[in-house]
Amino acid sequence: MVEFVTMDDDYYQAILQGNDPVRLKQVAESKGFRTMFQDGLIKATRGLTTLEEIYRVTSH
Repeated sequence: MVEFVTMDDDYYQAILQGNDPVRLKQVAESKGFRTMFQDGLIKATRGLTTLEEIYRVTSH
């Protein structure tokens, strides 16, 4: 499972404008960002990890 944000111009500008974390997440999601939990669920459906592992590493 992995979680990362690609720093593009929109995200960079959102940071410079002092947006709160909720807005930064919205900007990232509009570019295809997935949380580690979401990525884990996708991988679990493919048999690459387990729900137990997802919960262990994501605190859900």
